[in-house]
Amino acid sequence: EGQERLTPDNRVAEAVYLGLRTSDGLALTAGDVAELAMAQSWGKEGWTTLEADGRLRCTPTGWLRLDALAAALTHHRSR
Repeated sequence: EGQERLTPDNRVAEAVYLGLRTSDGLALTAGDVAELAMAQSWGKEGWTTLEADGRLRCTPTGWLRLDALAAALTHHRSR
């Protein structure tokens, strides 16, 4: 009791959601061109910022879209 077993897909989802919810942001997957393109697109929309340290952070507007952004990244990372 009090334990939860996470599947590999659940672990990916948890990491993405937790990363985007914190001020530390989420580290992008090194060398993943598609993930970088998503992050850059979201930045142009004003939903996220991509910091010099390679971390993706939500803007106040991005917080309103957090579920959609996290779902897209989770889907991409789970492929």
